[in-house]
Amino acid sequence: MSASPQILQRALEAELVLVQRFIDILKAEAHALEQPDHGEALNTSTQDKNACIEQLLDAGRTRESALRELGFGPDRAGLDEAAATHPALRESCAGLFDLGRRASELNAANGAMINTYLRHTQQALQALQPLVGNPGLYDASGRPGQAKGQRKSITAG
Repeated sequence: MSASPQILQRALEAELVLVQRFIDILKAEAHALEQPDHGEALNTSTQDKNACIEQLLDAGRTRESALRELGFGPDRAGLDEAAATHPALRESCAGLFDLGRRASELNAANGAMINTYLRHTQQALQALQPLVGNPGLYDASGRPGQAKGQRKSITAG
């Protein structure tokens, strides 16, 4: 074992800061989703989330590397084992697990809200379909198309 537990501790502390930042971004996103005109705030949130995710991926690789250097697996079991072997890591490990769970819950709740908005938009488009005809509407990919639930007429040739 060439690495010290302090290297892993510093990696965990950096990751904790990033996960907390991600949670703050998710909270801002949830607030934006509750507002009537949330387009710009959601664009900003998406950019912030993407940047934070890249940083989290880098931090995760750093943690995994530190775990390997200490002789542990790079997964949660390895982190649990490291915390059991080095008691000074326990608080940071527990904090990372707790914040990770919280971030996952917030992200799932925001995703459910976004899916609800999408479903309502699709239903509105379906309701408008008979009024405006097919050429004026587009599908989820942005292409002109038929609204779901409508059938094409078939003519005998």
